[in-house]
Amino acid sequence: MAAGKSSRLTDYPRPSVAVDIAVLSVVDAHLCVVIQRDDAGTAMLPGRFIRERRSVADTVREVLELKLGLSPDRVHPHLLRVFDDPDRDPRGWTISIAHAVALPAAQLTSVVGELVPVSPTGALESDEPLLYDHDQIIAAATDSLRERYEDRPDPDNLLPTPYTLT
Repeated sequence: MAAGKSSRLTDYPRPSVAVDIAVLSVVDAHLCVVIQRDDAGTAMLPGRFIRERRSVADTVREVLELKLGLSPDRVHPHLLRVFDDPDRDPRGWTISIAHAVALPAAQLTSVVGELVPVSPTGALESDEPLLYDHDQIIAAATDSLRERYEDRPDPDNLLPTPYTLT
């Protein structure tokens, strides 16, 4: 091994890794996102740090069930992207493996959190600030939703039936 090189993982700094989920829906013809609030009342996406010996998929299921009150067997978020700006979380180096899911509003009647309207740019319509870079995660989730809806009619079953393609 070359001088100064280490093969021990403990010799390298490690980030914390979290899962954040943007849950989107349509309410009264407005795109909305589920937000929760921290102890100070700041809006944030539901999320959780990945615990030792747990997978990303396990953590997604835990966020759905424990943080949102949704059945992880009936809701299947898709991987949005990794948010890895070293300064995204002032508490320390944290990487977020962000996911998104779009659900009909009828499936969110007992969700833990608030459904709040989102602007066309993906920001909260109220201009309320979000924790960390959660505004960027919501913007990426709304962009992803728009892309899916350009290719197929109502892939997430957000529109009430009957609807027509005219």
